Amino acid sequence: MELVTPELTGVFAKVTRKATAPLGIIAAVGGFLGDVILPLLDLAPWVAGISLLAFIGSLAAYFMYKATPEKELGETLIPASLVLTAGSTIIFAIYAVAFNNAPDNGYLATNIEPVAALQSSLLGLEEDVAEIRETTERTEELVTDIAESQENTAEAVAEVGQSLDEIAAAQAVGFAELQAAFADLQSNNIIVENPATPQEWYSNARLQQQKGNTAEAIKAYEGYTQFELEYVDPLQEYVNLLNATQGIGRARQTVTDLYNDQPDNRTLDMLSAMLLDSRDEQLVRLEALAQRAPQYAPVFVELVDAYTRQLQASYTQNSREQQVFAFDSLSSLEANQQFSSFYIDKSLAQETLAEAQDKIDSFASVDQQKLDFMAINSADAFGNMGLMLVVLLPEGNVQEIRFALDDPNPTISTGGTQVGSSTIANTNIGPIPFEKGDHTVYVQYTDANGVESEVFSYDYTVNDIMFSHQQEPFDFSINGVPVFVTMTAIDAEVEDLSTWRFSINSDALDNSFQFPGQLVPLRIPGDFTAEDMSPLEPGEHTIYVQRTRPDGTQTDVVSYTFEVN
Repeated sequence: MELVTPELTGVFAKVTRKATAPLGIIAAVGGFLGDVILPLLDLAPWVAGISLLAFIGSLAAYFMYKATPEKELGETLIPASLVLTAGSTIIFAIYAVAFNNAPDNGYLATNIEPVAALQSSLLGLEEDVAEIRETTERTEELVTDIAESQENTAEAVAEVGQSLDEIAAAQAVGFAELQAAFADLQSNNIIVENPATPQEWYSNARLQQQKGNTAEAIKAYEGYTQFELEYVDPLQEYVNLLNATQGIGRARQTVTDLYNDQPDNRTLDMLSAMLLDSRDEQLVRLEALAQRAPQYAPVFVELVDAYTRQLQASYTQNSREQQVFAFDSLSSLEANQQFSSFYIDKSLAQETLAEAQDKIDSFASVDQQKLDFMAINSADAFGNMGLMLVVLLPEGNVQEIRFALDDPNPTISTGGTQVGSSTIANTNIGPIPFEKGDHTVYVQYTDANGVESEVFSYDYTVNDIMFSHQQEPFDFSINGVPVFVTMTAIDAEVEDLSTWRFSINSDALDNSFQFPGQLVPLRIPGDFTAEDMSPLEPGEHTIYVQRTRPDGTQTDVVSYTFEVN
């Protein structure tokens, strides 16, 4: 049986022409993706192998078709499958050979900056593979008593393309070794004559500082910076030393030069922000870094410090919330050592965390303060009764308070109150004229930093009779606590003489008196009450009241509950 006839050749030629475009797309997309994810996984050999298996399966189907043809070959998927699987096998076999000799980050990311940024974003690698391998190899040369562990690390890093878990494990081991080596140098007070690793340069700098050899310490820090690492403590102490000995101008210039050479170095970005003169500019830069690099834990320590300074200058709830959020972000990252891994000196990392915790705890006592309202029945300058609402703010020095009645968009300013040579926001709203029904007052304020608060609300209901109360100090003459309950008849006129009936903790309405006007001050026990009424016990009480108007009509029985302490 002839396997390939002119007819079959024509079929395959036609299919091949149609498959050219799909194969081109596969080659382009597969090559791009394979190159970008090369640090994570060398995909080409796998795809080539799967394509080869698919080709063998298609070839078997072709031979089965030749044995028992049921319809025209061109009407089956066999020709297309053979062409596509064969083409894919060849394409990815070529890629497998090419990627085997590629740079660690692939051809595209190594030579094209936007692709490198895309690769870093997609894979979420904290450091590129070359840096991990380089750091591990340096560490491997340092301490002989951990040589076996270092060798295992080098092997893990050499296979970095296999999985993210292996990369993370290699980073953790390399970091632990670096910390151990630094601690060993410090504990033995050893100044290395010919430093070759970042640990040795940093240890030399620290020891020279302790001895007062500032010039030698600066040289050692300069030697450390050649490794272009993101560890916080060496760079921060270097900047602090420059600032203390040569001035802030020199410190700024040094950080600027280093940052220009290493624009992706987040620690240099953070340090350059901290050297700005304006606290507000510092905060803007730090917040931008935290948003751009949310896994970079050290920036949240600086944000905790920045918000703490704001709180010390003028406490605001917004600053407190931002401070707590920054600390919570820091704590969450440090659960996986994503903060301490940016410090070579482990003790310094722990000390920094403890200081951040102290700053959070120092404002814990203020957290219970919430915005609240105090309502009082009051009269305006013309004697018209209404609801006076006092806003009890959780913070001082607010710039403005705005309110609205039955409108969730508060726009009416309460104005200011002159206190000495300063003007502060007026916390009084009203009196708001009584209008029977359910109402809501909405309040919003602008804090000392210009940040708008959330919108708060106070609900109240206007009945025929409105109430407020005030508790007086203990009165030994009655051996109890007197309470003044103020009742307001919202529809009464000044000259109206009304009859009032009331009772305490029952609806009996067994006390009665007459009183003119809108406002009735009632002392319990005392005015207008039964002679045998005792002082009210501590706890919750309810007064029931009904008013009879001059024309004989009566209001509904209205109740009011209050607390005696």
